[in-house]
Amino acid sequence: GKSYHICPKCFSDPPEAHGGDSSTDFPCSKCTHPTCSMATGIRGGDIEIFPCPVCSASGNSGSISLKRSPRGFRLACSNGGRDGCQFVVWLPSAARDISVDGHSEESINAQSQSVCQSCSNPNKLVRKLKFIWKMGSVPPHYDREVVTCILCDDHLKRDM
Repeated sequence: GKSYHICPKCFSDPPEAHGGDSSTDFPCSKCTHPTCSMATGIRGGDIEIFPCPVCSASGNSGSISLKRSPRGFRLACSNGGRDGCQFVVWLPSAARDISVDGHSEESINAQSQSVCQSCSNPNKLVRKLKFIWKMGSVPPHYDREVVTCILCDDHLKRDM
């Protein structure tokens, strides 16, 4: 079976401001609290960034979403796991925080600033990510905070 960490405080009183909901289990993998070492949730981590290219090629439907672990941030397929889709892209370790741009918007459409106009088409929406770089490790071609598309930003692809 699956196992996961549970903070005793959050288990008893899930923090709504960080994704908690008293009506369901609240594992640390869903918590977005910025100062808790057990929290590995991501703001917007349940949102599809783009359809999984590996699953799409084999006729399955999988979606790529943002994940965080002690090793860093990554994009991974919703069908992932030991026996599932192995699509993973590790994101630059120089990022202090990465989130899905516009994750709090009620609905998103193809004209939104949070959607890449170059990579999206009527059958595929590609969302942008917001990177906040660690002090002293900002790549020279970026500001400290940048919103960009992971698929078509050549600078970011070189940095990975």
